Amino acid sequence: MIKLNHLALHAASKKNAVKFYNELLEFEIAYEFRVEKELAKKIFNLEVDLNVVMFKKNDISIEVFISPEISDRKNPINHFCIDLKERAKLINRLKENGIKILEIDRGDHTTIFVKDYDSNIIEIKEQA
Repeated sequence: MIKLNHLALHAASKKNAVKFYNELLEFEIAYEFRVEKELAKKIFNLEVDLNVVMFKKNDISIEVFISPEISDRKNPINHFCIDLKERAKLINRLKENGIKILEIDRGDHTTIFVKDYDSNIIEIKEQA
């Protein structure tokens, strides 16, 4: 059995990450750490220090790498999906905070996508 350990995303600022993942999606800040420039170069081929915030909720962990220097958005397909009951409450909270909601009518259901403050894509499904 394979279990997802975490998702890793980029944010330009800690403020953006905390506002979206902690305040709007209600993930807890589990811990924070730093990836020094030398290690970032080995792993990601980036020559910058990276502060990281780990957000957790239920069995989902989102590792957000903070760096205003990174702005490359070449892959428009990367996203993660969350399931929740009563997604309308979350959708309303996101709208109230200026988050654009993309609703796609699929006949028997509606697919919903949003972007966080750094253009990371999140799909939101209604839990049965």
